Order: sequence, then C-alpha cells, then structure tokens
Amino acid sequence: MNLQNKIGRLFFLFLFLAIFTLGWSGLVQADYFSGEMQDFIIAGHQLELPIFENVEMLELQAREGLEGWTIEKPNQKVKLTSGKLYQLYNGSPKFWTVQVLATEDQSKAAIMKNRLVQQGFQGVEVISTTDLHKIIVGHKTNRQQSVAVAERLIKKGWQTWIREMSLNQTDKTLILMENTGKMMLNGDQLKLKGKVNLNGVNREGEFLIKPTTEGTTIYLSIGIDRYLAAMLAVNFPLDSQQEALAAQAIIYRTYLYSQLKAGQKNIFQINKVNNLNSIYVDAVKKTSQLVLTQNNDYYQLNREGATAYPAPRSGALPLAAAGFTVEEILDHYFKDTTLLDLSDLTESKVKYTARIAKGLILKEIRQSTWQGPRLVTVVDLDLDEPELKLKPVLAKGVIPGRDDLAEMVKEMNALAGVNGGYFHYTGKPLGLLYLQGQLISEPLYRRSSLLIGENGELSISRVGWQGEIRFSDTKSVIELAGVNRKAQSGENVIFNHYYGHKAPIKPKKSVEVVVKDGIIKTVNKIQNEEQQLIPQTGYVLQINQQDDLDLAGLKIGSKVTYRDNFRPDFQKNKIIHALGGGPQLLLKGQVEITGKEENFQPDILQGRAPRTALGITEDKHLLLATVDGRQPDFSIGMTLKEMAEFLKSLGATSAMNLDGGGSARMVIRGFTMNNPSQKRLISNGLIIND
Repeated sequence: MNLQNKIGRLFFLFLFLAIFTLGWSGLVQADYFSGEMQDFIIAGHQLELPIFENVEMLELQAREGLEGWTIEKPNQKVKLTSGKLYQLYNGSPKFWTVQVLATEDQSKAAIMKNRLVQQGFQGVEVISTTDLHKIIVGHKTNRQQSVAVAERLIKKGWQTWIREMSLNQTDKTLILMENTGKMMLNGDQLKLKGKVNLNGVNREGEFLIKPTTEGTTIYLSIGIDRYLAAMLAVNFPLDSQQEALAAQAIIYRTYLYSQLKAGQKNIFQINKVNNLNSIYVDAVKKTSQLVLTQNNDYYQLNREGATAYPAPRSGALPLAAAGFTVEEILDHYFKDTTLLDLSDLTESKVKYTARIAKGLILKEIRQSTWQGPRLVTVVDLDLDEPELKLKPVLAKGVIPGRDDLAEMVKEMNALAGVNGGYFHYTGKPLGLLYLQGQLISEPLYRRSSLLIGENGELSISRVGWQGEIRFSDTKSVIELAGVNRKAQSGENVIFNHYYGHKAPIKPKKSVEVVVKDGIIKTVNKIQNEEQQLIPQTGYVLQINQQDDLDLAGLKIGSKVTYRDNFRPDFQKNKIIHALGGGPQLLLKGQVEITGKEENFQPDILQGRAPRTALGITEDKHLLLATVDGRQPDFSIGMTLKEMAEFLKSLGATSAMNLDGGGSARMVIRGFTMNNPSQKRLISNGLIIND
C-alpha cells in the first residue's frame, strides 16, 4: 500500500469512526495457513534445507549459468563466471594490498586506475571514503606477496605503500569475492541460483545464504513437491506401488505442514534432490495438496510416526499390493481423520465494516489461500434505499477520454465508485455504454452488461444491438455498425456530442450527413479534410457508399429517424443506463462463466489478477467487489471462478466481471480503499450518488 493510500484510508477511518464497526469475524473458522505457513506460501511453497551450517569460510566454483544477488536488491543480479573460484566470508576478512595513490579528485583516480590496467596490473580498485579515493592493486593473503607486486609497480614508476586492509567497507555482513580479491556481492543475506560446486560437492538449485553468530549457513531452496518426492526415494524401493507411495506422501506432507504452522524447523534431512525417478514424482503429484486433518487442524504426527507409519515393508506396501486404495490405507492407520485438499480451502476474515451512508456499507475482507493472500474490498448497496442512485460515468464526459477514478468520483460528488468496463488505450470504451437513454458506445460480442431501469431496478444480461437510420423522403434504411468510433471498411457509423465537438474526417467513397433535431442540415459527398461540427441535439452520420442505396434523394430539410434496437428491448424494459463488461460469472445462483461465448481472450479468462466485479442478491442488494493482485506478499488476485464463488458466498445470484488488472480500483468519498497494482487512468466507471 503506498503512502497516499495509507493516509487516505486512515483519514477515512478517523472521519467515520463513530459509524465504524471494527473487528474480526471468521467466515471459515479453520486456521490452516497461520504461523510460518504464511511465509512458506508467499515464498512459493519453498522449503529452506540447510546443507552447510556455521561454516567460517566457504569456497565455491561457479558452473554454467550461476548468478547471485542480495536480498536487499533482488533485481540486481550478478553473473558468476563458469569455472572461476570464489570465496564466501561472514565478516570482514583482512588482506594485503599495495596502495599507489590517494586523491580527493575522483576523476583523477579513475584515470590512474585505467592506466594501471593498461600496464597489465590485475586486481586494481578504487576504494572511496568520504573525502579520499584510494587506488589499490591486488588482494594478497600475506605481506610478502604484496612486496612482489610493489616491486613491479616501482619499476613502472609508481610510488607504493604496502598496507593491510579490511575488505568490507560497509556494515553488511556477507561478502562473496573472486579468488583474485574482487568483491562480487556484499549484503545481509545472499542468494545463488544455478549450478555450483560448494566445498567440493556439485549442487544445483537456488541457495539462500544467511549469517549466524558462529559462521554462515547455506540453505537449499526446494519446492515442497520435489522435497516429498526425494523423501519417498530415500525410504521406498523403485518397485513400490503407486498407492503406497501416494499414501506416504500425504503423511509426510501432513507432518511438515503441522511443523511449519507451529513455527518448527524439524524437517527431514535429505541429500539427493535432483534426477528423481518419475514414480516418486508422480505419486506426489497424484496427492496434490492433500493432508490428514482432525478437529479442524493438521493431524498431529511426531517425527517417528511420520517415518514409521505405515512403514514401507510392513505397512503401506503390503496393503497396496492387496488392492487397498490411498484412502483405505490411510483410514487403516489413521482412523477418525479427514482428508483435506488445501488448494480448495479459503480462510476469510472481515477486517472491518463501515457504514458510508444509510443503505451503503463498506467491508474489507482478508483471505488466506494455498496460492497466497488476498485482499478484497466490497461495497454493499441496498437497492431499496431510495436516496442512493447508481449510474455509469464517462471520463471527462467525452470520447476518447481518460481520467483518474478518484477525480471522476469527486467531480460527480459521489459517495463511492469503482472502475467500469473495458477500453482502448486512447480512452474509447470497448463495449456498451448507455447514459440517460443515449448510446455512447455500442455492445461488443453480445457481452454481459449491467442494465439499470428508470426506478433503479438492476439486471445482468448479454446485450445485442442494431442501429438504424430511416430517411422519410427516400424510404431508405441505413443499418449502423457503430457509435462514436471510426468506421471500418464498409461500415456506417454515427457520432453524437459524446465524441466531442467535431467528427473525424470521413472515409473515402462515403457520404456525410449532419442531422439536428431529426432534420438533415448538411449533406457532404465531396472528399476533403474538413471535420463536421457535431450538433448538441443531433449527430453526424457517415455512410459507406453502396450501389444499391438511393442517396440522391437526401436533401437538406428532410426528416430522419434514428433508432437503437437492443436485445433485450431497452425501451420495453425502461432501461436508462447500461454498462458493458463481462464475462458473466453467476446465473440463477450458480457459477456459469461465459468467457468463450463472449469472445474474451486468455489474458482475461486465465490466471489470477486484480479484478473488479459486481453481483446482485436475491434480497435486492448490489455488491461491488475489488480484489487486489500481482502483489505476492500482499494479494495475489483471483481467477474468474474464484471471484464467482466469492460473490456467491456473499449471497449474489447473478454476477458479472468488469475491467481489471491495473484498472481495478475502489474509491470511497475520494479515498482509494484498495491497493491498485498500478496507477491507471480509465475511460468509464460506476458510481453511487446520494
């Protein structure tokens, strides 16, 4: 959460303290993701397995593709040269060197360094302090070695001082340096990734290096599935049945997760984690995230029990050979336990609720899942509250246009608002936008839309549209393809005052008609660069020239009729506002996602992302929900299915998705209440006024 959002939310809480109800209420009472399980999940389900503990100095040789970085600067990676030797120190090792210059002029120091390098000297560095820049040559383990370097420098005309120095000029603890003495990394904690020889042993993976009071400890970061497969490989022969392996994988997993939740590090040590046979890997995959539970918590196994029951030779293997399933094997040894899939579990807590106005409630909900944490903000609007009005809003009141949602809410003096439907980067809405009975942007692919009736009735429907223009003199009918957008080849489009003051230059081989108050004011058949003014109470019609269309009879002063034909019928249903989005999430209380039918691309349909969605309950409440995402340690977002299930859990029976990603945002009385993944100007939104 950025500072501006924090200040805004704190001010909001202070301002409405008298009407806030603060506290926690569990939607799910289980607590499987507490303790160090939270960190484990956020870290990508990685275990840290110690492979060297409390070593004073570690020698490593880089192999192919090895890179390193500090925890403080994870994006600043250093590539380590394959075959080269490096040393890892905890503390500040002393070394002997030859100083050849000390100057206050940094540029002079750089020039002198380059001259030394050109003369063939290695290990040349500039050590900078507050007011001096010292040039040193070489990092030697004893004084005599530096004497030899000094003699070579004297022959080249340099003045020399042999000195013992400390490598670490900062307060950072860990130092990784080349065998020649060049410092590569310096930080509180280091990470290496790739192939490396550590103290003579070849290893591969991601390594975490931490300082201890007695030296340095190196951990191998290993995914939980690979770790479980390695455990099976240590304890079970290759001819083991899959059912026995799968049952034991669940036992190991249950034990490890119970230890993690309790903050214990009592895990099994293993050596071989690479090149595991597929029978072990497949057995772990088969069990997914299954664990044994009892009394709404992990079943309590001690270390010996996790290893011995069911013992490979006397337990799981003979039962599997006798035809027992995984569930039957576990039930045989662990009665009164329940098998739980953690990936299906969501633990929710309401952090706070706030009464924004009569009939308008704000909730912030924290969720813990196996995939990571989620933060959801929800506005609950009582549709029976006559003082509150819901409507879409167009940024800056014009196409194309974009604006900050907070500015849009402020300009409309609204109580609350969320981002609306999809839009082109220029600000042109991509889909239906209908305000006060006037079409601003036509529907796209019959996608799901929120329809608002004249008495505030809400419904969600997939909307189709066909516009038509009728000329009274010629009896001709023009079918429209779009509104307030440039025509594609062969299309007829209109531009109303929401497009701005002027229509775009008409396409070649087209006719342009200006209509005001239902009367033709101008007919332009000549191709030029002139842009027609758009009447406030009319539109500019650009007609594709067609051989079978009688345009000769179009005359200034003739009557014209424009009609929007919507499916469902907007006129019959007294629809005054509509906002397109999609896809549909819920229909008649059941999850029914119509992403393919509405022609959405995979970037919308797949994966977890920041999202905004709305749902309508049976008891006439509108739920506006925004989930933050793309922030792994804070909120991972939701899939469309997860958003549908979330809205269903709150009582929604119909629901639809809105634009998401960087657009996903909720504003209450001018303050952003969620934590957007980026700052983005949007084309349209949905606001609540009093």
